[in-house]
Amino acid sequence: MTSKHVLAMEWVEGQKAPWGSESKRLVNIGIQCTLRQILDSGFFHADPHKGNLLRTVDGKLCYLDFGMMDEIDGELRKNLIVSIANLINRDYDSLAYDYVLLEMIPPDSDLMAMSRLLEEIFGDASDGGNPTDLNFRKLAGAMRSVALQSQFRLPAIFTLVIRSLAILEGVALEADPNFRIVDSAYPYVARRLIADAGQPHFRESLESVLVDADSGTLRWNRLESLIRAISNGSSFDDPAAVDLTEATPAHDSDLEKVVDFVLSPDGDFLRAAITADAIETLDALQLLLASTLATLLRPRRPRS
Repeated sequence: MTSKHVLAMEWVEGQKAPWGSESKRLVNIGIQCTLRQILDSGFFHADPHKGNLLRTVDGKLCYLDFGMMDEIDGELRKNLIVSIANLINRDYDSLAYDYVLLEMIPPDSDLMAMSRLLEEIFGDASDGGNPTDLNFRKLAGAMRSVALQSQFRLPAIFTLVIRSLAILEGVALEADPNFRIVDSAYPYVARRLIADAGQPHFRESLESVLVDADSGTLRWNRLESLIRAISNGSSFDDPAAVDLTEATPAHDSDLEKVVDFVLSPDGDFLRAAITADAIETLDALQLLLASTLATLLRPRRPRS
């Protein structure tokens, strides 16, 4: 019923936070909803504070007051997903390039210098220096400070993204002091990298995350981390159909996607890396075997 000249409103019965024993569940729903708004549809609620979140009588989470909304276009969303993956894996060189695409860094900048600057920014904004321990309130302050001293710029749209996540982070930390928003985002990001790996930018990002550029071998720890992230999150086969009132375990189809991807034409770089790894291992075993045989067959001096 809402139109250009008419705003239709609805009264929703419910309870505002805190929600006691249900706080963690409802906050997690809020995090996943906001991530999907930002990274899936691109149309997101930029003011999700406790006064704008309601537990409905049937236990669902309701967003209120859509007066502060914004939109991220598709290309920026793709680059944002890739940048999160590079941040989690501490690949600051790739992150600097991502930020050029996100219009945070001018294309003619010294990217090596910006890479070191980004490492410093995210280190200062993380509890313990680990990107997965990123504190968004600290990050917002660090970025404002750096913008005054360098070519780094924060477009208005990302100011709202960080604000939205910082507000939700504050609500989440009240319910769970150990909550980390980057950890919550990674399962979604991991799935998107696999599901959309047919797109060149996602494929290149996945390759840079999983394959060592110098040796061409697989980074098994990162592959394990990505598979674990996929296993720990909820399925994305049909985001609109997922019931976010409960934590949904990963479907077998999610892990099947990983296997299917490895065997697909787009997964050729992973098969090549696994082959290179196997050859390197066999070469090492051959050297070890030759060394052992040489030691065993070496003539021994008779004892005097």
